[in-house]
This record gives sequence, structure tokens and C-alpha cells, in this order.
Amino acid sequence: QLHLLFEHGRIRVKQTEQLLRKQSVRVAAYNFILAKHFPALNAEEAMLAGLLHQLGDIVVLSYAERFHEFDSNPMQLAVVMNRLANSAGTLAVEEWGFPESLIHVVRHADQWLNPSQGHFNYVDLTLVSKYLCLMDIKDNSAFAEQSSVPSLQKALALQPASALHNIVQDNQQAIEDMQAVFS
Repeated sequence: QLHLLFEHGRIRVKQTEQLLRKQSVRVAAYNFILAKHFPALNAEEAMLAGLLHQLGDIVVLSYAERFHEFDSNPMQLAVVMNRLANSAGTLAVEEWGFPESLIHVVRHADQWLNPSQGHFNYVDLTLVSKYLCLMDIKDNSAFAEQSSVPSLQKALALQPASALHNIVQDNQQAIEDMQAVFS
């Protein structure tokens, strides 16, 4: 019986890792498509930002697999991830020598309501892409002009809501194709 509990916990951790990777790939696809419409951004770097934005969560989960106490207590694992993911991801990308723009993405990609400093950047783009992954993009309200997400407000100051909606709608197949390539 106890063995099944641990095995079930292992499965849960693996499923969470797979979900995080799948979400990162989806955000990367949106980043790549949207970045082409913001002249200050590079589409390839934007794609990499999307792939990396949850790196800390994946690092913590990979490490947590070694500790069986998390198998039976997913809430404890969630607390540990919440406390350590940003630091773990930031340390990893700094150690690997990534540019500051991508380090900022890993450090700030969960800060929905804290506006980034300066111009629309990769953190903003990644937050907009995460937002779109959560919304029903068939509905124009995903790009509401009165959004409380500062990064979306910055994007809408550069591109009208209708243009962003059309970009996403017109590129759904490309987004799906990119997800298939990375999956």
C-alpha cells in the first residue's frame, strides 16, 4: 500500500514536470509569433524566453523527486516550489551565461501585476503569452483594453487589441506546428 502512495507521488511529479514543459513550449510559440510584431524584440530570443520562463519550477521539481516526503504532501511541494523556483531558475540561467534579458524573464515571469521597467520587453511579452494561453483567444475580450495586467497594457499601447487578436488568430496553425516540433 505504501509503495503505491510513493509511486503515485512520483507519477504526480512527472505529470507536473510534463505539464510545465508543455506550457513552456506553448508560451514559447506565442512569444515567437508575437515578437515579430514588436520591432524591439527578436523572435528567436523571445522563443527562448518562453522555453525558459518556468525553468526554476522544473529545476525544483527535478530535485524534489529525490525526497519521498513530497510524494504524500503535494501542498508542501507547492510551498517549496513557490519559495525556491525563481531563485533556482535565476541561478541556473546566470550560471549558463544567458543574457540579462533572459535572466529577467526567469526571475520575473510570475509577477503578473508588477509592471516591468522601461519599454515593452521579453518579460512583458512572456506574461502576455502566458495570459493568452490561459484565455479563450477566439474571444476578442482576451485583449480587453482595460486589462489589469500591466504587460498587456504595455502591449496594447504598441499594438491595438484588434491587431493582436488577428495576429494570434491568423497564426494558430504555426503555433500548433511549433508546439508539435518541441513536444
